[in-house]
Amino acid sequence: MKNLLFTTLFVVFVAVTAACVPNKQPKIISDPNASVRVDESLTPAELNLNEKRAVIAEAYAKLDSEFGKDGQPPKEFPIISNYHKVFVTFIGDNRVNRVRCCQSGKGKEADSNPSQTDISTATKKCIGDDRFGGETKKSEVVDTEIIATYLYNKREVKGGLKAAKKNIELGVHSIEVEQGSDNAYYKASVPIKSNLSHKKALKKLCKKAGLSKKCYDEPATRIYMYDTLEFKGNRNGDVVDLSRQNVLFSKEEIDEDMVNERLLFARDWFVNNTNEDTGMIEYAYYPSKDEYSDDNNHVRQLATIWAVATLRNYFNDKSLNDLIYTTLDHYLQYKKCEKDHCYLDIDGKTKLGYSAFVILALLEAKEYPNSEEIREEFARGVLYQQQEDGSYRTYFNSDKMSGEAFYPGEAMLAIMKLYKETGDKKYLQSVGNAVPYYMDYWNKSKSILSFIPWHSQAQSLYYEETKDRQVAEFIFKINDYLIDKFQVRESPYKDEIGGFPPLKPCFLTQTDAEGTIDAYRVAKLYGDKQREIKYKESLINSFRFIFLSQHIPENSFYLKHPNRAIGGFRQSLTTNTQRLDFTQHAVLAMLKALENGVLE
Repeated sequence: MKNLLFTTLFVVFVAVTAACVPNKQPKIISDPNASVRVDESLTPAELNLNEKRAVIAEAYAKLDSEFGKDGQPPKEFPIISNYHKVFVTFIGDNRVNRVRCCQSGKGKEADSNPSQTDISTATKKCIGDDRFGGETKKSEVVDTEIIATYLYNKREVKGGLKAAKKNIELGVHSIEVEQGSDNAYYKASVPIKSNLSHKKALKKLCKKAGLSKKCYDEPATRIYMYDTLEFKGNRNGDVVDLSRQNVLFSKEEIDEDMVNERLLFARDWFVNNTNEDTGMIEYAYYPSKDEYSDDNNHVRQLATIWAVATLRNYFNDKSLNDLIYTTLDHYLQYKKCEKDHCYLDIDGKTKLGYSAFVILALLEAKEYPNSEEIREEFARGVLYQQQEDGSYRTYFNSDKMSGEAFYPGEAMLAIMKLYKETGDKKYLQSVGNAVPYYMDYWNKSKSILSFIPWHSQAQSLYYEETKDRQVAEFIFKINDYLIDKFQVRESPYKDEIGGFPPLKPCFLTQTDAEGTIDAYRVAKLYGDKQREIKYKESLINSFRFIFLSQHIPENSFYLKHPNRAIGGFRQSLTTNTQRLDFTQHAVLAMLKALENGVLE
């Protein structure tokens, strides 16, 4: 472990690593014979862009020289102290962008710059690492990208698993378990790559160290956590910091071009994850295992095909037609009709949400056979479910009332959009009758947050038609509550800013954005400039968070089958499980943002 002048620098070191941004501009040592001086050595947290480039350049120099090429080491290399380990990882093998090796290096204290030697020795060891498909070949050298990972600021976590959950941030902190002379490390990236919880990570780490699988709760075991600096570079001198295997970016970088690029990735995800046998999208995909779930959720399948049809219309991409038609064909075989209205009965379940998404999908797929007739039949079913107090029964032919927080909002959105299409006043009247009931419903149950985005979308369309001030003020009330109480504005972990981590799953930020966009539109119509600015700022931060949850080529290098994952949105910043509705909500939020000028 590099621990130069640790006692002298400890206080300064902790302050610097806590902020991760130095106040001074550190020096770079260019004389290879220079000795290490206190005012010239750097902690990993202090490395600036040029110093990170020097680290990557040193690795490339060693890589080239090992294959008989004229390796060009950097003219200047920083003296880096106070880190425990440094790892070098190669990415890419000319066929697919993936991990090829990962090794740590260890210089000698007598070296003029041990930190430089660490990088070159780790690089040499990495070439011979055959655990990821064989040793690195000469043909790979040109295209290989390099990741450098520093573990520093070691401290003990006392209290076993419970303390680990409280103190260790997965994907940010590296972990070590130690018992006597036995120990093992996990870089911060390992739980992200392998989809590990704190408990699973510690179990596997105990096994790796040759200890019992629950060694983390044994008195003799010590658990350590490390801050981690990880950055990736290429031969062009491009260097980006990684956090949870993600490339961070600022909200100022978000523009319409970025959104369109992300929409194209999402379109490809829908196509690449269509089951060849059924012609429908797989419900859930586990990228770390490269496996699909056997589960399904019919409401989410129908909602997703609505998003696919909307995306198809935006890009005028007829290649998505088969997916849309096959899914509608499949679900409409469950259609049941009574008198003048219809609904879906799937294995004895008759959810109101089914009807809502059939209508919404057919409004986007107008060319589907008998589209107009079918959506009218299902809309009459929605009206049939409305009770005297204005509420909607959430199941047909049943007293069951689960899903009341979201099925009625989905149904109200569907028939308001149908009103926009047809001008038939009975749909507007139905929503008008429902609005007072659901205002009161939310006022009594504020904890039901899933209510907010659906009713924001439905009631914003109602407001556009009626200019009812109470409706506008209710939309403001529920969105202010959501943003003020739950959206993260400050965090030691930059990737959390803009999201709703108290709610945990990333896709909830996507659904919230869908509703907030409508609140933004209503604020503009209402003339509330202050809220217009507030909601726009909230949305820009939300989209930065949302985009960090999407797999793109730059953050999918660690996956077994990147092409299946790219374009999809994962469950959380630490769980890469993908589900079709995660991408559905993100797509609809992006399209609405473009439509409403949020990014202008």
